[in-house]
Amino acid sequence: MKENVAVGGVTTTCGTDCFEWTPDIDAVAVERLRAAGATIVGTTDMDPFAFGTTGELSARGPTRNPAVDGHVPGGSSSGSAAAVAGGSVDAALGTDTAGSVRIPAAFCGIVGYKPTYGLVPAEGVVPLSPSNDHVGVLARTVETAARVLEATAGQEATRPASLGAPARLAFVDDLDREPDDLRFGVPDAFMAAATPAVEAAAEAAVTRAAVALDAEIDSVGFPEAEAAVDANDAGTVMEFAALLERGSLLGTGSRAGLRAALRRANERRDTLPDRVLELIETGRRLPSRAPDAYGRTWDARRLAARRQQALFAEVDVLAMPTTTIPAPPSARCPATVGRRCSTR
Repeated sequence: MKENVAVGGVTTTCGTDCFEWTPDIDAVAVERLRAAGATIVGTTDMDPFAFGTTGELSARGPTRNPAVDGHVPGGSSSGSAAAVAGGSVDAALGTDTAGSVRIPAAFCGIVGYKPTYGLVPAEGVVPLSPSNDHVGVLARTVETAARVLEATAGQEATRPASLGAPARLAFVDDLDREPDDLRFGVPDAFMAAATPAVEAAAEAAVTRAAVALDAEIDSVGFPEAEAAVDANDAGTVMEFAALLERGSLLGTGSRAGLRAALRRANERRDTLPDRVLELIETGRRLPSRAPDAYGRTWDARRLAARRQQALFAEVDVLAMPTTTIPAPPSARCPATVGRRCSTR
């Protein structure tokens, strides 16, 4: 389990020296995995409070990439990806607000899946940005990822975001279904932003999949995505700054002691890496400088969502590189929030 996912009785620091919380019970996703027969072997390191894309910012030191020695594993679910890629576990849970499951999965050469918002309840997860936090899966195979997702997905009464999810989903059985008449859409801007090697690998992968499925490939435009990424980053830092100061946000849910632990962390936040402190300070200042800043982040996200829905009326799959670069050498990639580590 990524360290920000509650495991009852196990203390979490969320990769910091300023936060400490011992949850009294498991997160909903952990509880469901246990019920399905999974063995929880431990918690994994992460970038502080899930801010980071490299896996190098934890107070306990950088996480090594088992797949590419000397290169970053990606973040912020760095320990989860490394545990899977190194063969220590079959699968791990991570959280993804702006790439934190997908980036380390790509850098470590494993499967990473970010479900639809609310599909896997986030109850019992130390929040970063409650409006955009997702509980995701990292695994060595698609089948294993599907098994974990099937065990953890579904409605949870205490999480309003999950109420639109089906009560039961059969992801494993769906793997055997043969789709017909598929159309792949490839956003041209995402390909153009990639390094030549990543672009070539992505194009080859899309072509192989299309040939295997007898699918068509179309180039599509998605200009709204860029503004949505910026809006997501701004909304994330504003929400987390408010979480630290207040201990919670409306609708986030709460576990015993979590609010107090967040407030204590706020008092000791000067122990955090400079980059994380800069992001928190940005989140504190944005609303005072631009009172409508938070509302505008939602406007941009809704616009991108509408465009995405329109695209899915034309194509069945949007295929693109997860990151625009391969895993960079350790300590050379700027450690920043979300996709700022050249992942567009």
